[in-house]
Amino acid sequence: MTNSSAPHLIDALARIARRYPVGRKLVISQTRGGGRELLRRLSLEGPGWVGFEVVTQAQLALGLARDGMEQAALRAMDAFDERALLDEALDAALVAEGKGLGELAEGVGFRDRVHRAVLDLRLSGIGPKELDRARLADWSKRLFLLRVLQHYERLLGQRRLADTASVLRLALASLEDDGHRMPDSLGTEVTVIVPGVSTRGLRGELLAAIQARGAKVLETDPVVGLDVPDSVLWNRHSDGSACSFLYAPGQTTEDQPSSQLELFHAASITDELREVLRRVAEHGLAWDQVEIVTPDPAAYGSALHALSSQLGIPVTYAVGLPVERTRPGRVVRAYLDWIEGGFQASPVRRLLEAGDLRPGRTRLYHAPADLARRFRGLRIGWGRKRYRSQIRAALSGLEQLVPTK
Repeated sequence: MTNSSAPHLIDALARIARRYPVGRKLVISQTRGGGRELLRRLSLEGPGWVGFEVVTQAQLALGLARDGMEQAALRAMDAFDERALLDEALDAALVAEGKGLGELAEGVGFRDRVHRAVLDLRLSGIGPKELDRARLADWSKRLFLLRVLQHYERLLGQRRLADTASVLRLALASLEDDGHRMPDSLGTEVTVIVPGVSTRGLRGELLAAIQARGAKVLETDPVVGLDVPDSVLWNRHSDGSACSFLYAPGQTTEDQPSSQLELFHAASITDELREVLRRVAEHGLAWDQVEIVTPDPAAYGSALHALSSQLGIPVTYAVGLPVERTRPGRVVRAYLDWIEGGFQASPVRRLLEAGDLRPGRTRLYHAPADLARRFRGLRIGWGRKRYRSQIRAALSGLEQLVPTK
């Protein structure tokens, strides 16, 4: 736990806010949530965030490529569209496969790896011609990836679709058409880039083109003792902040800013977060003055959501929360697990117990625990056909009951 002053990144945004108080200011960030958290911190420091707009590299590319997509009658794909089209291309390529890769066709892990490989190739600007010339140790895998990539690009063309890589290429072409000035379509007085964004592949080319047309990388606190990765865009301030020397404490000097640093341990994530909240209250800090940085946003975010809901503490999440934290999300996840697991009865029973799965409107109230107990009594086990047969058997048993006086 540390108590420090505003970082150089916020100071840089504050200077822009004072120089362009009402003009449109574009902030390019790795994630939209992370960028909005920076603006929230900026609003606490005083200048406010009027005119600021946060976009990711993909959103920036989509705005630049819009005219080109309209001229070519292309439709932008979302992540679900890309995955569906990749599955179709993968199935087409597997027709020619026998044993080996063909036996892995229905494996979720195998499909995820192939999807990621094809998308990474596309985002790196590598097409079928470049892949065909590549020297890979396993030529059969190279040939298989080549087939998937060829099928995928053929489907994109036939259906007039544009994936992320296609949008990035169209955005780069749009910038070239506008010459060496910032495109008027952006309509911004100033464009800045948050340090930490990736410079790899087509995304990196887009950032380089935007920088060549006047976009600036914001200065941020240096991290003394660590080298900046080549694939990350960075612009370090000359002066270190209170937390700049965590990896090199021996390099601090007397004139360096200092902060109060506290370390503690806890038995679980929930206990750890409870201790954080206790210390925040002990220091007399307002909740909007607190930022929690974690190694696992999903696990810590879920635990914090449960705690904050109980205590009535308002919380924002830079990377969002897992979809399972919502009732529709839990139902959809359980439905997919139910199918993948061979239609086992346990996911349905858990939904009934939690009250996430309920019967339609009736005059009688059915308690979730009672519904789950009756469902367990059907003894379904697993298998799609077992549901119908066991329910029919239970209904026929009811019809055979003789009413007593």
